[in-house]
Amino acid sequence: MTILLLLFYVGFFCLLIRKLPYFANSGISTPTLIAVFLAKTIVGISYGFIHKFWFLGGDTWIFFEESQRIAATFTDYPQYYIQSILGIAVETPAADVFIYPSSTMFWRDLGTYAVVHVNAALIPLSGGKYEVHVVFMAILSLCAGLNLYKVFRKAFEMPQNLLILGCFLLPSLLFWTAGIHKDVFLFWGLSLVLLALTERRWLLMLLGFLVVGITRHYALALLLPAFFAYFWSQRFPRRVLLNLTLIFGLSIIAGLAIDAFAFDGKAWSIISARQQAFFNEVGGSKILGLTPLEKDFSLIYQIPQGLINVFARPFLWESQSILQFFAALETAAILFVFMLAAFFSRHNAQRSAFFYFLLVFAISYLLLIGLLVANEGTIVRYRAVPLGFLVVIAWHLTDFARIRQLFGQPNVKNLRTYP
Repeated sequence: MTILLLLFYVGFFCLLIRKLPYFANSGISTPTLIAVFLAKTIVGISYGFIHKFWFLGGDTWIFFEESQRIAATFTDYPQYYIQSILGIAVETPAADVFIYPSSTMFWRDLGTYAVVHVNAALIPLSGGKYEVHVVFMAILSLCAGLNLYKVFRKAFEMPQNLLILGCFLLPSLLFWTAGIHKDVFLFWGLSLVLLALTERRWLLMLLGFLVVGITRHYALALLLPAFFAYFWSQRFPRRVLLNLTLIFGLSIIAGLAIDAFAFDGKAWSIISARQQAFFNEVGGSKILGLTPLEKDFSLIYQIPQGLINVFARPFLWESQSILQFFAALETAAILFVFMLAAFFSRHNAQRSAFFYFLLVFAISYLLLIGLLVANEGTIVRYRAVPLGFLVVIAWHLTDFARIRQLFGQPNVKNLRTYP
């Protein structure tokens, strides 16, 4: 039964990829899109298998099992579920239903409950099979990557194969946006925001904000400095990075002062509590020796360690499992990409307002992860999307013509993808 359902939905979505203008007019060939979709499906099934047998199920199987519980009991207690999801305190009708936490807990971790409820709605279509749910996540992830491809091909210059790799097939991005988890929804929501920004489609942007806010609400806050960078670079196009660095430094100081005097430190308390929650996580990839964030200038001294955590870990020489080793290899490869961009920079590369928007968002996101998260496995998952953005930026800044000449291949006629 599982195989038949899996084949049916894979065939159905492959047919949509062949027929719908959204895919046909993307600039990517249909066989390539189908191959990417199949790769995402296979990786998503592997994602579930790895978590089930190496991590005792992990969050992905908890999400799936709770979605099955909702689907199995919704028709018996529809009023309970509808009122609970609307925030109305309702007495639990039976022991086998999905139990909602307090409103404070629910809204603090809204992304978890959103993933559970979305997958509960898919149960009638999937027959309650994890592998079939993966197919729906794969098509959503494909659409997210395709949105980014449409945006990036206009904003950046690089060989098309690299652009396809950056939007769809970077190992961490492919893996962490393939299973049943929050990352695929964040990926899709951010792709909607970026597409709406470049095409001036404001209703689509509202949808993107909604998806991002439901999935990871703090990502909405990180979009604020990105939008500031976007409009600032349009208004003052000279020395943008220097100006932004000064402005954001002053903004952090002002934010700390406002939180201290106007909100009695509540915002900082939330950040500290979140960091402590990460410190309390258990696992073989926990980063030892980290110190809690302090609400003073010592925060500045913790930034280098945060950058090392998010950009350099896991270290190859500390890898204790095959999965950690592969993550370390990818980290080394990405650092190599950044080195190429630094040593073979393309000085005439366009630095548009969108360029600064993406750069500021990615760095802000990664710095927050590096400062708060104390587990390498969690860091690798959280950084997958923003780090993918930085890789595309690095390729845009790299002079591939000079690299080809260095290896004795002066013919670079096909390097420019877009006329």
